[in-house]
Amino acid sequence: MSPDRLNYLNIFLMLFSVGAGFILPYEVFLFSYAILGPAHYLTQISWMHDRQYFTTGKYDWILLCAAVILAFAASSTDRDIAFFTLIGLGSAVGMVFFKTIQKKVLLVFGLFLTAFLASRFSGVEIFLSVLLPTVIHVFIFTGAFILLGALRSRSLSGLVSFAVFLGCAIFPFVFRWGADQYEISPFGLDATAPFNKLQSFLVSFLDLNQSKQASVIVMRFIAFAYTYHYLNWFSKTKVIGWNDISRDRLVVIVVLYFCFIGLYLKSYILGYTAVLFLSVLHVFLEFPLNIRSFVDIGKTLRTIQSSGWTR
Repeated sequence: MSPDRLNYLNIFLMLFSVGAGFILPYEVFLFSYAILGPAHYLTQISWMHDRQYFTTGKYDWILLCAAVILAFAASSTDRDIAFFTLIGLGSAVGMVFFKTIQKKVLLVFGLFLTAFLASRFSGVEIFLSVLLPTVIHVFIFTGAFILLGALRSRSLSGLVSFAVFLGCAIFPFVFRWGADQYEISPFGLDATAPFNKLQSFLVSFLDLNQSKQASVIVMRFIAFAYTYHYLNWFSKTKVIGWNDISRDRLVVIVVLYFCFIGLYLKSYILGYTAVLFLSVLHVFLEFPLNIRSFVDIGKTLRTIQSSGWTR
């Protein structure tokens, strides 16, 4: 598939995601998170593993895994989660820019004090514990990848897809048709309860009135962001090559995937907890790639500034 056709496909997937999320925000989000989510997390972790998680050290990823485990083990408060998230994010910076183990170790020791102090601020706490593993990952980082691809290829269709991506994000907040008539099922309310804190923050941050309508509007955005985040990954099989794996690994991924689905069938809370851990694990392991992407966006913009848009 040519780059232009892939961009047009993704524009369609964006429109599909925002449309489906607009009509059935809670249902679409729950389906995407429970069914598409585990497949995305497992295949992306597999893909990143073959690329050393975009770090400068072969075993750097172990520290990121440890930070996730500690965050879950000490997740009694958002402050604890924020503390270990900052440890993971800061460590990822060292994994990208430092090559010697000595510098990385010194950075980690320094991060403990920094994280202890920074996580005491409510704004930092919310950013690290609520926003970073959710909308920042599925929306901001996805947008960064789209923009980087468009800049690298000097693609007009890529820039159009980035503009459509931003437009789809704004759409639920501008066009609020039917939000006050939408009926949320009791199951939908219970199943999305873990995301109430995210919803409340976005409602407050965007200065929306605290109401049922505001919750529906925010969930329309969340449903779009998550659904497209997953579909974008699956649409780029040929470009990214995440499916280029051995048969044995494919079998492991498929078995694990159906285990997660089985947990949902047994108990939604049990399935959600297991997928949440997998989700946060993939977020932490992707930190080095996210950092490299923003650095590459800056480098590419400087190249375009000096040499022009045409290659």
